[in-house]
Amino acid sequence: MFNISSYLEKFKKIGGDSRDLRGLCAEVCSNFCGIPVDVKDISYKNAVLRIKAPAIIKNALFIKKNQILAEIRKKNTTTWEVEDILF
Repeated sequence: MFNISSYLEKFKKIGGDSRDLRGLCAEVCSNFCGIPVDVKDISYKNAVLRIKAPAIIKNALFIKKNQILAEIRKKNTTTWEVEDILF
């Protein structure tokens, strides 16, 4: 017999909004580096977060990239996966 719940399961990842993930990234970056990062400067595509910022901020974030990425993966409650962060 056809189970509707198993059919609908595949639609959980479709749609939605990455604002929660981008907000989490901004929060984690601010906590680790003490540098405020605006949510509108963060984009998400193909499991990669991209942060647009001046070079000095990018350097500070790059130094702690692995820690930031680990913390985002730990705190991420959305269905969006994060494989890398680009600056």
